[in-house]
Amino acid sequence: MWPFSKEEKAGEVSDDTQAGDGKVIAHVEVKRHDRHNKSVKAVVVLCETGDTALKVEFESNKSDFSVYNLASDVIKQFNSVHNYVIQGNITTSGADLPTVQTVNKRTR
Repeated sequence: MWPFSKEEKAGEVSDDTQAGDGKVIAHVEVKRHDRHNKSVKAVVVLCETGDTALKVEFESNKSDFSVYNLASDVIKQFNSVHNYVIQGNITTSGADLPTVQTVNKRTR
């Protein structure tokens, strides 16, 4: 019994990578110019090649949360059209997003 078939040769390495898995990393960056105006940059990068698939820049006078949601919607729409899957969550920098915290307060 041979561990290799007659077509394969011992010591030969085959490539098992899956081409076109469609995973991407998404990032939203919000920069404040003054109290009201903000510039937003949304970037989608392919995990497989490291190439930039989408780069969107725009300015707005809305709140950080509203601008982040708008940029996230653009990213999600782009991913659904091109059948990409976001690996992890959409990361952000510079935006003040609301957070939920639980209070460790004892009640009787």
